[in-house]
Amino acid sequence: MPTPRSFLWWATPWVALGLTAAGCTTVTPARAPVDAAGAVRVATYNVNYGLSGDRAGIDAALATGADVILYQEVTAGWAQALTAAHQAESGATCRFTAAADAGGLGVCARYPIEVYEVLDNPISWFPAARVVIKTPTGPVQLLNVHLRPPFSDEGVWHGIFGTPAIRHDELAMFMAFLDEDLPTVVAGDFNEWSGDALDLLEARGFASVAAMFHADDDDHTWRWPLPVVGEVTQRLDHIFVNDRLAVQDAWVVYQGRSDHFPVATDVVGR
Repeated sequence: MPTPRSFLWWATPWVALGLTAAGCTTVTPARAPVDAAGAVRVATYNVNYGLSGDRAGIDAALATGADVILYQEVTAGWAQALTAAHQAESGATCRFTAAADAGGLGVCARYPIEVYEVLDNPISWFPAARVVIKTPTGPVQLLNVHLRPPFSDEGVWHGIFGTPAIRHDELAMFMAFLDEDLPTVVAGDFNEWSGDALDLLEARGFASVAAMFHADDDDHTWRWPLPVVGEVTQRLDHIFVNDRLAVQDAWVVYQGRSDHFPVATDVVGR
């Protein structure tokens, strides 16, 4: 597995400080709780490991109102803070695999977590996790991913040209662990707004919730401050569902000081 000693590793904490200073002034109006029988609200959020335990990030996560929320870049501090917040807010159960850098991940759910399986990544940087939640209408399977950033092993930005194939191979490897008979969500930080990984999901019959409800590119999920240029934005965080789930709504929660924003969707079994 390549050692991720790249621009990402030393830059993220500094970017986190810049985002902390700037804050996020746009607050997304709260969505009402899901009202359809059997509906489940699912969210994904890269909290930024350089902001461990940040209150604004916790508030952004809770603002989703999610029944199940997948996390990326979870440190030990994030795991402790998020567990306490979710337990206090809704009594949710959390499972985390923390890391000292950007490789941590986990899940918090208001329903029982039947399976939490960390999937090693021998071909690139970050692991994934397969999760099965026991919802009132049956099990829902989730794949939590944090795919390769657009950097070479040496930390060079030209990795943007070479890493799409890596993300495709990572995702294909992780999806081999899925139970194809279950309603399934694949979500997380894909580190691409279009490309080989997203094409793979569509080829296998998964649908993007963004394409259904907020296809405008202005609905970004990620921001990054650059000298001179200013802030750049993209949609790097995605939620895909298979044909056993129908999507009722989807949106981005523009809160918090991470470089990413939470993405949420309401789904119901077909």
